Amino acid sequence: MPIFPGYLRHALIEDLDDPGHLFVISEWESCEAADKVLTDYAGSPNARLANELVSEPRRRTVGRRLGPEKYR
Repeated sequence: MPIFPGYLRHALIEDLDDPGHLFVISEWESCEAADKVLTDYAGSPNARLANELVSEPRRRTVGRRLGPEKYR
């Protein structure tokens, strides 16, 4: 994803209750930038191959990062 405009970073999270189950959290400058890539990239060979390797299709969830002050 680093080659796409608007991409900032990502984190790879392993499910401790189900080792090998991974979550990829991507951070984008805007929803519009993420949506454009989702639409443009969906039919690419890499995206199709990735979908064959997962137990369920990718889905989009929009959220925001919470800082430590939000946890209190």
